[in-house]
Amino acid sequence: MKKILFLDVDGVICSEWSWHPNRYKENPKLIDPFDQECLKQLYRIIEEGGITDIVISSCWRYGILEKTKKEFSDRNFKYVDLITGETPHLRWYWNHKEFELDDIHHPENRGMEIEIWLSEHMKEEDYNYLILDDDTDMLYTQRNNFIKTDSYKGLMEKHVKRALKILKRKI
Repeated sequence: MKKILFLDVDGVICSEWSWHPNRYKENPKLIDPFDQECLKQLYRIIEEGGITDIVISSCWRYGILEKTKKEFSDRNFKYVDLITGETPHLRWYWNHKEFELDDIHHPENRGMEIEIWLSEHMKEEDYNYLILDDDTDMLYTQRNNFIKTDSYKGLMEKHVKRALKILKRKI
């Protein structure tokens, strides 16, 4: 069974603390905004939860998977090889209607982007998934697979237990 992690970056493994200006005063060459404590928790989820695929659902996605993977590789992310996709960007320009959506869905809803990715990639496969995000724009049907983090603190130990419980369930 595939176990998919939909990963937001800012507010999950890149906490507001990791971007704190004092860190850059101490080390002006710092390019790694990943919070090492948050990464430690993420690695636990990946390893203990048996994650098979990481799909980037963050503004860190570039639309070119290799470029996204390079950003993670440049920051010594341990599981670059598990990054297998990005959710699509849904853009809405009030003056340029690019696609039709019904009134129920907000066009920039990250939950909708995840739903589209699942419907396009997981048609025949047995899978489970976990969403880690500091935002709340998920679909109601995703609530049991979603963990909201605090943007200042990021992913914490308290989230790991719940994440592992989600990943052990069968959908």
